[in-house]
Amino acid sequence: MKRSAKFPDPPVFTGEITEGKDMSPKFEPWVLHVHDKLQMNQDHFKTDAAKTAYVFTRLSGDAMDHINSYRAGDPNYFKTSDSVLNALREIYDNPNRRENARISFCELRQDTKTLFPQFFSEFI
Repeated sequence: MKRSAKFPDPPVFTGEITEGKDMSPKFEPWVLHVHDKLQMNQDHFKTDAAKTAYVFTRLSGDAMDHINSYRAGDPNYFKTSDSVLNALREIYDNPNRRENARISFCELRQDTKTLFPQFFSEFI
């Protein structure tokens, strides 16, 4: 049986910020990319253990340290890739995303120099 074409790997997520600059990809787009990879190449990851191990390979730095703190007592602590992502959500997800989006929406204005397609893509 032929395997699916290799979907691009998401970048490595570190969760690190240095001197006010994100040195890591933004968390939520990174999670979506991981989900896409696991979905598009599901024939490459036949077990939950394989999916979970793959997510570990896309972590480094502070994010990996956070996950390893769970695994220190039990290397098999995480049974699914979703459980790894949920543990990361606890510290990297923005709990105020909805409220921030609502505030941004209320303050949204298109200036005269911005073309509508650019404005619309920023709005979304």
